[in-house]
Amino acid sequence: MWLSRSLTILLLLLSGSPAKAELLGALTASTNYLWRGVTQTDDQPAIALSLEYQHAQGWYLGAWSSNTRYGGEPGYEVDIYLGRLFPLKPATIDVAVRHYAFPTGGKHRYDFHPQAWERGESNAFTEVQLGASHNRWMARCSYSDNYLDSDHAGYYIELEHTQPLSDTVSLTLHYGIQHSRAIDDTPEHEVGDYSATLRRGTVFLTISNLTDNTDGRQTDRGRLVLGWSAAIRR
Repeated sequence: MWLSRSLTILLLLLSGSPAKAELLGALTASTNYLWRGVTQTDDQPAIALSLEYQHAQGWYLGAWSSNTRYGGEPGYEVDIYLGRLFPLKPATIDVAVRHYAFPTGGKHRYDFHPQAWERGESNAFTEVQLGASHNRWMARCSYSDNYLDSDHAGYYIELEHTQPLSDTVSLTLHYGIQHSRAIDDTPEHEVGDYSATLRRGTVFLTISNLTDNTDGRQTDRGRLVLGWSAAIRR
């Protein structure tokens, strides 16, 4: 209840004349839902919907949701985020707060301990995100004092580059590294992920893997994801 009221107030604060605002979104269907290199659907298909309100002054407010599957049980995830873009030539700075909610539980510990996952009434955590983009490059750092709803702090640093291959085809290369005691996957509590995504129009193909392939949990092999995404614009 408080969340819906907060979103209503934020929309009123950020709204202006119709000419100064835009509503964007996307509907995505894929053979897997990967988050920072880790499957969130037990390597099964996912359908996601996103909506984002953008204001001419740089503010944006969005919501994103997808089905999940933790420990063999279906569920869903809902993310709410609020941010602002600051054009600082030659780059654009992006500051945002993102709240991850898992009303059906299951997220805590599952990412790197799928056999020891814990179902709660719900799981949730919030990140503060600071990013910068220039031409086809993007870098971002995300920090939470309750990473993966674990009571441990953690951060994720990512770097991404998109290269057009033709008028309709592009290639996106991504590398990220997350560090937190919530992972407990290596002595350094750190693991990286890397991926390459080939996109042509509304269809995309992603190859993804993690840097730690030694323990036979979710990191024992790479993932190949085929998907389709249609934009919604108003």
